[in-house]
Amino acid sequence: SHMGLQARLMSQALRKIGGSVSKSNTAAIFINQIREKIGVMFGNPET
Repeated sequence: SHMGLQARLMSQALRKIGGSVSKSNTAAIFINQIREKIGVMFGNPET
């Protein structure tokens, strides 16, 4: 559910800033990054 929560929050934020971005002739770039711990034998390797 954590990933769903992030997507929902991102969607709400984009709706809020979308109008301002288009009016001000601005480009917005969003980067999503997942890192993994090297050598993890148990648990989730993502950080």
